[in-house]
Amino acid sequence: MTWPRCWSPGSRGKSSGTPWPTCSTGAIEPGGRLPVSWPGSEEGLPPVTPVQGELPYQEGLLIGYRWYLATGRTPAFPFGHGLGYTTWAYEGMAVDGDTATVTVRNTGARAGREVVQVYAGRPDRPTSSGRHAGWWVLRLSRRRLAKL
Repeated sequence: MTWPRCWSPGSRGKSSGTPWPTCSTGAIEPGGRLPVSWPGSEEGLPPVTPVQGELPYQEGLLIGYRWYLATGRTPAFPFGHGLGYTTWAYEGMAVDGDTATVTVRNTGARAGREVVQVYAGRPDRPTSSGRHAGWWVLRLSRRRLAKL
C-alpha cells in the first residue's frame, strides 16, 4: 500500500510512520493544525529574493497571517487549519467585558477533536492580529455540543 506524502514538521522520521495509517484509515481523529498560512497562489506575494545574501522583509512586521489580515487576501489554508473526520459549527459567540463564550457543536456522524482558540484585539485596529487569549481542546461525541 502507498501512503500519501504528508507534511510533518519536526518529526525527522522519528516514530512518524505509525500515525499516518491510523489517521488515514479513520481509526483515530487527526488533531494537527498548521503553524503557518499557505497561499492560494504566488501571485501578489511579497518578494522573497535575497539581495546580497540577505532576505529583506519589505512587509515589515506584516508577515504570515498578519499580512493576510492587512491585505484582505484569503489564504488557501490559514494558520490553525486542520482536517478531521467530523464537522463542527461555532454558534452564538458573545463577549461581555473580558469574558467570551461560544457554543461549539459536533455536527458530524462520529466523535471528534477540535481546538478552539480565542484571540483578543482592538476594535480601532481591525488589521491587528490580536493576541492569543486562550485555547481549549474539545473531544465530543457525535451530535454533541459544548459551551465554553
